[in-house]
Amino acid sequence: KRKPNQFLLTGSIRFTLKKEIREALTGRILLYELLPFTLAESLHLRPSLFLQGCFENLFSTGTKKDDQGEHWLQKIEKNHASRGINFKHVGRYLTLGGMPIPCFSRNPLNRKLWYESFFETLITRDLTLVDESLADVGVPRGLSFLRGLAFMQGRELNSSSLAHGAALSLDKAKKIINALVALCLIDLVVPETRAHKSQKKVQVEWKDVGLWNYFCQASAEGLRDQTTPMNLILSQEFRFQLGLLERPTAWTYYKSHNGAAVPWIFRQGDHALALTYLPFEAPTHYQYRALKQFVQDNPKSVGIILGPEKAMFTALDDRVILMPFTVAL
Repeated sequence: KRKPNQFLLTGSIRFTLKKEIREALTGRILLYELLPFTLAESLHLRPSLFLQGCFENLFSTGTKKDDQGEHWLQKIEKNHASRGINFKHVGRYLTLGGMPIPCFSRNPLNRKLWYESFFETLITRDLTLVDESLADVGVPRGLSFLRGLAFMQGRELNSSSLAHGAALSLDKAKKIINALVALCLIDLVVPETRAHKSQKKVQVEWKDVGLWNYFCQASAEGLRDQTTPMNLILSQEFRFQLGLLERPTAWTYYKSHNGAAVPWIFRQGDHALALTYLPFEAPTHYQYRALKQFVQDNPKSVGIILGPEKAMFTALDDRVILMPFTVAL
């Protein structure tokens, strides 16, 4: 707009973490977290409004099985067919991620060099900008720590295990975790405590599947049977869609003492969407027992099972619906 004194600066650190910068810019700065490109953005498609549509249906139709609910399912199915996203796109996104350079680079060597440079800079510079006591971590131990953290994706955070694996003190490991959250590399999702023996630890969620896959090397060929990379891709998409919702929405997860899990619980007041990914076209009651139990315990909720690409739009149970995972993308 050619107006003076207007700047848009993108970077890898929240500048207000530094006290002197925070004080200098008080009242004169707006911060916005710029998320990695979504799968739709990488394909130059309009954003998915899946979560928005789910909540609109939940508030307008309640929890009854009626014609409005069926109409909602039909609308989602129609929108899904028109977008044209398929498993090939998802497999490519797994290896590229959503960071600008690797996402659009056609040269695998350039992508490899970019990732190496990114993590070296993260360890030697960015961590220290957040916490000066992390200056002595070093690249080898830092990479070892990040590799261990990558294998905790979608699982409960275990700081002791990370510290031991990277030959770091527990205090240092906790400081690195806090710094990675501040640097927008990971999220820590709080659990929804529904029973005395339920999980009470925070869950690790990487913000970019490409950065995660640099350490885990998941292949697109075996993606159909791998829940961890699929869950991460969906988490990355849901994080973006949460930013499009007008109402404040909380993200929690639930895991029972016997291992049954619901990785995505999105709440708006007393209304809730509970979602899980299962790579089965006809999941059994046992496979979605945690989801079913959550829906039964929460009258104003709907459970959604995101199945394989060829899964049919089906009502499996009272307020439990099966649909292909690509509908969310």
